[in-house]
Amino acid sequence: MPKMPPLNPLHVFHVAARSGSFSRAAQEMGVTQSAVSRQVSTLEEYLGTKLFLRESRGIELTQDGRDYVERIGPAMDNIATATDLLLARNRSTAVRVAAYPTFAGKWLIPRLKAFGEVHRNTQIKIKTCISPVDPETSAFDVAIQLRPMSEVDPEFSLLLYRDVLQPFCSPTYLRQKRLTSRRTFSRYRCSPPTTAGSTGITGSRELAFLRNPSRGTSFRVRS
Repeated sequence: MPKMPPLNPLHVFHVAARSGSFSRAAQEMGVTQSAVSRQVSTLEEYLGTKLFLRESRGIELTQDGRDYVERIGPAMDNIATATDLLLARNRSTAVRVAAYPTFAGKWLIPRLKAFGEVHRNTQIKIKTCISPVDPETSAFDVAIQLRPMSEVDPEFSLLLYRDVLQPFCSPTYLRQKRLTSRRTFSRYRCSPPTTAGSTGITGSRELAFLRNPSRGTSFRVRS
């Protein structure tokens, strides 16, 4: 069976030969120039020949170096291409979305079919929740929530639309409190509706779509 050279020195040699410089190869790989030189020396010692001429003005491939990189170059490129293709195939394209149950059922889910026709390789996973989502610590990529805009960092958010919740109360409450204008609303504390017969006065909210800064393609919501 043919012998295989040490693969890391081989990779370093290929990058150095392609870039024509130990310093540029070091920058590309995130190592020091001396580390590149040592790896190339290791390969040269294994092969028993000089691959580069090291001169004060830089490096130059020897004839053996040119012949060698000409033969291994296509193989190294094929390895890189095959690796990229395999990583892309196995990379998760699911987007995890947190949303209120009502919003998910009445607005988001009905639109998923049209979204899927355009983005066939992206899977949407929806989790309904009512509690606020913290994009720094949550597992969601996107959260759609109602929050005061003052509570959210605009750098990581996108306003979807403004949602105005209408005030309501029973006829008896209306007569007792004499609610005749918007100014009178401020006298009373707002309470969220709990049953069909509940009384409450609600104000405006804003629906926003927030990006999760800790993730590449992430989002979060506020109101």
